[in-house]
Amino acid sequence: MGETESTARQIGEILRDDECMCWHTFSELDDGFEMEAFDVAILDGTTGQSSALSILIKLNCHKLKPVLVLVGNISAREENCIWGMGVTDVMKVPFTKDECRKKIDSTYRWKWYYGRHECHNTEYTH
Repeated sequence: MGETESTARQIGEILRDDECMCWHTFSELDDGFEMEAFDVAILDGTTGQSSALSILIKLNCHKLKPVLVLVGNISAREENCIWGMGVTDVMKVPFTKDECRKKIDSTYRWKWYYGRHECHNTEYTH
């Protein structure tokens, strides 16, 4: 999610054949937006930190799935604020393809945490 498509294109080039990406601008999102369809939410916070964070809070996506926030040149205080919102990871822009791939993979590894309350055993009840 972000306001500029250039970063989305960069990330799209890094994805593997079995991965796909759906890009949305912040203005397209509303209370009815379905976050369940995505494994990881990537917020482009480089165009306005308060906008990205307000969308994060509004959608509660940080409670539903791993969230990676892209940031520009920000202060330590601003970064601490972002971490305090419950994001999974932060990646500074500009980034290399290798850095981005590692961040996406490490953020995705947290998917288990968000699905830990789902019961996968349909044969027995607890």
